[in-house]
Amino acid sequence: MKPFYKITISIFLLSILSGCYTFDKPPYKSSELIPLKDSKLGELILENIHLVPTNDFTRGMKQGLNDQTMAKEITSDFIITQNQGLQGWELGVITKNSHHLMLCALFENENLQLPSTVTTNKSGDSIGFSGNQEDLKNIADLLTLSGPKICIAVPYAEVK
Repeated sequence: MKPFYKITISIFLLSILSGCYTFDKPPYKSSELIPLKDSKLGELILENIHLVPTNDFTRGMKQGLNDQTMAKEITSDFIITQNQGLQGWELGVITKNSHHLMLCALFENENLQLPSTVTTNKSGDSIGFSGNQEDLKNIADLLTLSGPKICIAVPYAEVK
């Protein structure tokens, strides 16, 4: 692939991913979270994180995944991660099938209905939410469980 095309594709992917969400306070209480390493899926991703290529698309995803990462385990193959970023609290999704691990970023949901008690702050392509913890949790649930995502799939087992 020609270098110009690689640069163009990277810029395009970064512009898509920059439409992320941040929260002014953690949407999930610490009592709802476990260390990522304490779940089977979390253990699997930490063991295989070296398989994810390091580039502009994955750098932020990989930096937020370590022994200190806190997560909400929805099912044995679907986890929500919660990390404090530079602009606020950020969420990610990790899921898997029988042969691929998928690291996902939340994608902008234009149909998101917000309660009147939540305010938004748009900074560049990022949307920040401010409000009470329960409302932020409900928004986080909507975004992570039923909202669109962009994922990178990394093989970790042979397809048979």
